[in-house]
Amino acid sequence: MDITQLEYFKVIAETGSLTKAAEILHISQPAMSAMLKKFEEELNVELFDRSPNRIYLNKTGELALVYVNNILRNVEQMKADLLSLADRTLT
Repeated sequence: MDITQLEYFKVIAETGSLTKAAEILHISQPAMSAMLKKFEEELNVELFDRSPNRIYLNKTGELALVYVNNILRNVEQMKADLLSLADRTLT
């Protein structure tokens, strides 16, 4: 599992569409689908209920999204804190 997978999962969840998520992230839809399949396999759960034209977060996916949002916020905060510290040590 890596940050890219978490970011992609978040966009899929927000758009409800692998195709739309792939367009937003500038990757192919098959690559997006493969990433999601790998992510679900790594977690050993299905995160979405699928219909012909849309996918919907299931209860497991909703919980995963809470964790993913927290992780991504923490990563951004870490970057900001490290840059701030680096700026202070240079001056």
